[in-house]
Amino acid sequence: MFRILHLSDLHIRENTTWSTDAILRDAKRIILEQARAENFNVVAFTGDIAFSGKANEYELAAKWLEDLCFHTSGLNMDPKEVVFVPGNHDVDRSLISPAAHAIAEQLARATAESVVATYYDNAESRQLLMNRHSAYFEFVQKFTQGSDLASPQWSRVFEYSGFRIRIDGINSSWLCRDENDHRHLIVGQSQLTELIRNHDDADLCIALMHHPLADLMEFDEKNTTAFLRQNTDILLRGHLHDPDIRQIHSNTGDYLEFAAGALYEGHDRPNCFSVIDIDDDLITVYVRTFIWDRGRWIMDRNLYQTDDGVGVFYLPPRTANIKAVETTGIKSATSNLSEGEEASADRESALDAIRNFPKFQAIATKQDISIRHNELSKGLSICRESRLVSITKEPGSKPSGFVACLIKELQNTLGDCPQLSLACSGVSTGEQLQDVLGLVSLHTVTSFAAKLRDCGPCILVLEDLDDLQQMQPNDGPSIDDTIQALVDFCRDLYVIRLSSLPFRPEISSVRIGSLSLPDTRAYLNASGASGFLQSNADYSRVHRVTGGLPVHLDDLMHALSVTNLEGALAQVDSQPVISSSQLPEHIVREVDTLRISTDDELSRSNRLLCILSVLERGESLTTIRRLDQRAPIWPRHANYLQARGLLDIIDSNPRYYAETKMPYPSDGDKILRVARLVRDYVLSEMDQQEKSELIKQAAQLYFSDDWRIGQVRMRRRVAFGSEISTHQSGNEMTVLRYLASEPTAYFSGSEKTSAFSLGLSYISQLKSKGFYGEAYEAARDFLGFASDVSYEVDAEAICLLQTLAGSCARMIGEKEASIVFINDALPTLRQLGQKAKLADALVVLAMALQGLSRNEEAIKVAEEIIDIVPRESSDYFQAKAILAELDSDKDAKIRKLKPLRSRARNLGFHTVADNITLELVNESDDTEEKLRLLGDIKSRGDREYNYVRATIRRVETLLASGREQEITTIDQRDLWRSYNLAYSQRLVGIFDWCHRVCWQFVEKNRSRQDLIELFMFSSFVWRINGDSKSEILYARLLRGTVPQSVGVSVLHYLDSRIRSLGG
Repeated sequence: MFRILHLSDLHIRENTTWSTDAILRDAKRIILEQARAENFNVVAFTGDIAFSGKANEYELAAKWLEDLCFHTSGLNMDPKEVVFVPGNHDVDRSLISPAAHAIAEQLARATAESVVATYYDNAESRQLLMNRHSAYFEFVQKFTQGSDLASPQWSRVFEYSGFRIRIDGINSSWLCRDENDHRHLIVGQSQLTELIRNHDDADLCIALMHHPLADLMEFDEKNTTAFLRQNTDILLRGHLHDPDIRQIHSNTGDYLEFAAGALYEGHDRPNCFSVIDIDDDLITVYVRTFIWDRGRWIMDRNLYQTDDGVGVFYLPPRTANIKAVETTGIKSATSNLSEGEEASADRESALDAIRNFPKFQAIATKQDISIRHNELSKGLSICRESRLVSITKEPGSKPSGFVACLIKELQNTLGDCPQLSLACSGVSTGEQLQDVLGLVSLHTVTSFAAKLRDCGPCILVLEDLDDLQQMQPNDGPSIDDTIQALVDFCRDLYVIRLSSLPFRPEISSVRIGSLSLPDTRAYLNASGASGFLQSNADYSRVHRVTGGLPVHLDDLMHALSVTNLEGALAQVDSQPVISSSQLPEHIVREVDTLRISTDDELSRSNRLLCILSVLERGESLTTIRRLDQRAPIWPRHANYLQARGLLDIIDSNPRYYAETKMPYPSDGDKILRVARLVRDYVLSEMDQQEKSELIKQAAQLYFSDDWRIGQVRMRRRVAFGSEISTHQSGNEMTVLRYLASEPTAYFSGSEKTSAFSLGLSYISQLKSKGFYGEAYEAARDFLGFASDVSYEVDAEAICLLQTLAGSCARMIGEKEASIVFINDALPTLRQLGQKAKLADALVVLAMALQGLSRNEEAIKVAEEIIDIVPRESSDYFQAKAILAELDSDKDAKIRKLKPLRSRARNLGFHTVADNITLELVNESDDTEEKLRLLGDIKSRGDREYNYVRATIRRVETLLASGREQEITTIDQRDLWRSYNLAYSQRLVGIFDWCHRVCWQFVEKNRSRQDLIELFMFSSFVWRINGDSKSEILYARLLRGTVPQSVGVSVLHYLDSRIRSLGG
């Protein structure tokens, strides 16, 4: 084991020694006990050693740390094995000079790393900023007998069992100055660049930093997050005083984040420290957290919800941590591999990409193999014919065993192949299914499908995916369409779909329910019951009492281990026999029982069920405990509900799954989710007052007291549907909708008004992160809520909501709707006299009008913008650009646009400058000038769509000029990324344009087979989006050009799709 003692937030000072002396003395005892079997390799202290950054405070800290770390009676470690980074309490505020304050004020307005570098890279200004850490740096240099830790950033490599483990120290505190540091701090690319310069090769990389990433300014948070994803396996931090673990998954890298609690927050506070053990495989990480409780240190056995209190987490293999660029669908122009070698390489890459996807773990038991032979034969026949089999499962029927048998039979033909499993509880539309696939696979659904296509034979089990076609919206892809598109696209994929509800008659399906009497007998005999059952009558009695339901047969076998047959039958007979209908009867009974029960255990289970019915996206037990702080809810209560079919328990994050087929890890946080129909029934039976209180508690949990004053900050989460997305709304938006729409009898007018304000803030956050479709939908909902007479929503809030709706509508291509919303907002904006907001709305309106070629109206709006905004503002330049672009004289247009572009870029208005650049490209007749202009457009952020447009236009320009040989591998990579992003963000126009350019590129430079590959991929996307027009257009085009030699299956697919689309 590579062992780390993780300490943080000591906050030591003279007037608390009466308390800290005793606490630290006992902490040393516990630490030495932990080190008895194997000493620590590193002691990592992640900031706030002192309370106010004073030299005398560090003298107190040094005394305890030296006694702990260096003395023979302590850990007896080398000084180089103790590492530090500073925190906000390691700042001596009295040393922050007026000049340093002035620099901080300038940096508080920064929006790019280049501004930070101007000050950080200047030795004089950097010294002014670092002076606040003077006592800290002096302490660290003296304590560790070296000078490297006294630098803002540092890097050390530790040799361990033939491995090299690098630890990076990052200073997040060099701008700390007061109590308002949140979102005002910066790490800075200059600091990270210096780290990279000094990086040595390492097998495992650990970073130390005091603050959570959310405390950094937004542009720096993105930059630092990108650095950690690409360069770090484990991040250790402090600051928030609560121990926590986060698992960060993305297409650009994964890492674990461990937050230490405070070593000393107060005598009666839950002080904490952690012991982190990294296994010799550099994959498995064990964490023990110790907490100060009622005057003694004890191991916190509740934090990780495991039997022994030890948290177990898994790192991906180091080779997979920095992922290669995905270029699926558009292959490289040249290849040194033979066709067979290239196919093998593609398969290995695809298998590596799906390794983190949850695996189907059930194994066919003797009991499973002995029963349901008729159903198995039917399922195999359906699956081999269409590669898709639908299975209706009755509650208690143990369908996993049947599926395991089905997979075993399929593998007799397919050979050993990946068996993937996806929990789909609550999924009711095709779009939701796509989202879940993207979330769990850590890829976009299109990229994941491409990986499945390349990996060879594969089996995908879709669990709890009910047949809800009758409830499917008419304007979106259905579940059936999404699954069929996946099967058609992935030629060796077999899909097994399980539903608790019956399928429509037109769907060939297999029903798994109660066993027949012969199967009941076979099941019992395989379970070893023959010694207890002496006659045919005994088997008949068992079948009658249990209903032939495997779950009850298992109960009977369990009872037979402690009693005779009569006692076992009596015990089973007391349980209800489950039947199935639209909502299984046992669900109704279980919910009713929980609701009226006075038993403490059942009451807790009922509270859990009610909470999860409100939180429709599901939630972890840890979060639920924070929401309901009465008698605690434990895993057994979740297991109780799961056993009765009332909820699903799934892993919140996929873990590493070794090629050795080790069992899928079950440790770590779980997401509890109630199926939709169950949730609907629970809510319909729930007391309205109880529901309202739960909603308020959920609002308090997600937003703290901010929900009462309309403030909000989004929680981080893993990528969803896009390799770029880093945020999404979860239960937060659900809670906000509840707050806004519930009857006023249970919410005061002021509470509903505050909820409306909070919703406005949250929608604004969604828009700022690029979730335009979701923000647009939410804005429309809240505008409907605002019409409720019970609201006291002022005109300004409604106006801002209309502006948000208009802005988002334009981004997703709904220009007519955008114009309507903005025009509705304008009267109020004019009345309020807020010129900046008015100008922003007018810019959206002008661009929407311009996009619809309503040029005269666009000109009037642009002229109004110019009249009301400062000449050196981005809105001014955008308005001037619109006027110039609408000039009918081409030469005059170019003469106007060029100086505007130059001035906008010089002032830092890069989006405006890039908009103008793209217009100049449109007007230019010179290919070289077009390429030069396009080269000026850089990727400046996660949501910079101008770079996508520039990428597509560059390839299009080279193709049009016959210079396709100049299209580089980087161009191809960026073109694929643009293609992928356009789909994932639902930018239909850009996707179609990108597909068209890809088609031209492949048509000129690839074989017909590559053209087929591109069509299959785009066809998959069009079918998901319900775009039959594009699919039939390219299907006909391809059908008319591909030769007979490509294969009957391809031609059959094209013909079938054309027929299906009415062509």
